Amino acid sequence: MSTEDTLKHLQAGDLTAAKVTEAPRHNSATGYGPKIPTGYMLQSGGKWRRVYVAQYGNSGSAYVLIGGESHYLSPGVELILETVRDGGTFEAALELMSAWPEWMRAAEKLPVPEAPDEVTVTALELQRGDVIYGTRENGKSAGGTLTVENVYFSGGRVEVHTRTGTLEFAGADTVTIAPRATR
Repeated sequence: MSTEDTLKHLQAGDLTAAKVTEAPRHNSATGYGPKIPTGYMLQSGGKWRRVYVAQYGNSGSAYVLIGGESHYLSPGVELILETVRDGGTFEAALELMSAWPEWMRAAEKLPVPEAPDEVTVTALELQRGDVIYGTRENGKSAGGTLTVENVYFSGGRVEVHTRTGTLEFAGADTVTIAPRATR
């Protein structure tokens, strides 16, 4: 298969804004078709673009037209549209995605922050192989995700080994992440 045959996608990092408008009239007696206009608009490359749906049956595929070509919406773009539809902002949707694992943020063309040298963690929750952490430094809240390799429990102490360091927890209310020495 050549690169011309692959589907093109629009990622969250390609966007600068999103809004909900009234959907234009569509002359389809059945409500099905290859280009059903929606009430969603996305701004990409300084231009507002209408979101269309190719609808055949119970499921549809949302896309925008860029240079006459269909660019299908990634999960991050769909999250942005859902957030805006429900009264949230474009920025709030990006903030929700900041807690996504690094590989998901990279796939959406969103910035992937560099791992800090050391972080004091005030909230810790293990979830699907990831450590979701919250921090508070200089009065500001922050957070992120680290991929867990191993977790050890011993004598009331917990060690969580990640790709970038080890979390140690021994009944205190904070956890310090220290990077592992390179081998």
